[in-house]
Amino acid sequence: MSFPPLLSDNKIFLKQNKNVEESYNQFLSELREDISDGEESPYLSIDFQDELSKIIFEKDLDQYSPLRFYWLNLIDKIIDTIALQEEEFESSNELVGVFSESDLLGFVVKLIEDGSDTEEILDQVIDYQELQIISFYHLHISSKNWQPNGPVLYPMTPEIGETNGMLYLGEDKRRYYLPQYKDETVVPIIGHIPSEDVLQVMLGEDILNIKSLQNDETILKIKNLTILPGINSSGDFNQEHFQKVSKALETISELTPNLSEVLSRYTHTIVPIFEEELVSYSMAILPGFSSINMANRDFVDMVDDLLHENGHHFLNCLLEGEEEIIYEDDDKIFYSPWRRSLRPIRGLYHGVVTFYWAYRLFKELSFNEKTPTIFTELEVEKINFRFIEESILIKRCFPEIQRAFELDKVSDYGLKIIDVIESELNENDSLEQTIFNKLTSESQDKINKIKEEIKVKM
Repeated sequence: MSFPPLLSDNKIFLKQNKNVEESYNQFLSELREDISDGEESPYLSIDFQDELSKIIFEKDLDQYSPLRFYWLNLIDKIIDTIALQEEEFESSNELVGVFSESDLLGFVVKLIEDGSDTEEILDQVIDYQELQIISFYHLHISSKNWQPNGPVLYPMTPEIGETNGMLYLGEDKRRYYLPQYKDETVVPIIGHIPSEDVLQVMLGEDILNIKSLQNDETILKIKNLTILPGINSSGDFNQEHFQKVSKALETISELTPNLSEVLSRYTHTIVPIFEEELVSYSMAILPGFSSINMANRDFVDMVDDLLHENGHHFLNCLLEGEEEIIYEDDDKIFYSPWRRSLRPIRGLYHGVVTFYWAYRLFKELSFNEKTPTIFTELEVEKINFRFIEESILIKRCFPEIQRAFELDKVSDYGLKIIDVIESELNENDSLEQTIFNKLTSESQDKINKIKEEIKVKM
């Protein structure tokens, strides 16, 4: 059976692959120009500004990469923090909302609990961000030896696999294991000598020289995808997920080759998560890195998660383009059928575009004759159910998106993207009925219940 072209293949997205790279180059150029003009900030330390004025012109930054994009966004974040210094806050507790979606939230909350006022908190956040920017550059981007005057705290980045004392440094993911810091989130760095594959860290009053792990057996590479191992608190590598991820990628490639191609276009690194309370996720400032939950997720979920996070990477490419897609604010006035609650336009819009990939995946699997030969009977039932479910939930969003457009919260271009999705879904009513008829009576009852639950007033 033939299906419409994928959302990513539509002609209105011909340039989206270059959006992130162009955004990187533009921001880097602007920063270099500002620093060349001698612009300084009273909120930043002199040492930091002196070092940034040197490294910002290094050739290591001239070519885009996901890690360099992440580093540049760390600078963007510190600029946002500086802007907060100019605002007036009635209470330091207001900073909880400001940093609610930041990886610094825990740090900010701890400072509030310790009794720090707003000015003290923002000063300490900026100090932390300065260390983060300098250490990340020297450990992940620069090819030169780094010998700071004293220990520099490096905050580990779990989204690139750095947990339980394991660091993955640079584009080639050189692995350094520091069991002494398996329970810590920051590491005091004394030096980094890439030419000798040595990382120097401070442990008490001692300096440890850590050699990188040379064996490649702990990393799995499939085509252009890198799957990192997990590492538990005792320092043992966990490779059990390799088989599950490999099977999922093979299944996507065999049954939905077009989706496999899109996956390889936007995702390059799979970071495993083994904590039951977390869900799979990705970060807009780390293009191509997908943190995939391996706990409490079955094989159907694994296939779905890989493409769902890839959908976030695709959308983030669109959002980095010159054309505005949505005009964000915090107004929770749009009904999200996934959460059964009101959400801001960002949450609703992201939901439609990212869950489109689940809809398309399960639609193609539902009509593929090979699906029952790879998935169990229960898994096939789940696939069919998810196809119908995602169709219902996404369709429920279209009136909300239209209302957002009328309220000037979605641009003309943003509406065009949704129109492409809506056009495809409206073509498939008969297909959905065919699959609905295949469901068990129990699953049909669940679908009908979902339909009733999301019939709320606009």
